[in-house]
Amino acid sequence: STVDVLVAGKGAKAAADAASKLKGVRKVLLAESDELAQQLAEPTAALVVSLAGGYDTIVAAATTSGKNVLPRV
Repeated sequence: STVDVLVAGKGAKAAADAASKLKGVRKVLLAESDELAQQLAEPTAALVVSLAGGYDTIVAAATTSGKNVLPRV
């Protein structure tokens, strides 16, 4: 099976390029903006919600950031 990966932040192109080379990754979505630079939960969650329409499952790493963003999605 394949997954799509969202890389969000500022100056995140290198991370997106690396993610695109991982086995099983179908597509990498790159979102870069000043608003995402601090990785605050609210703008990140708003971004995820805006992209979520075509997906039936959304997952994030069990990190502080992931645990802070996903409840807002």
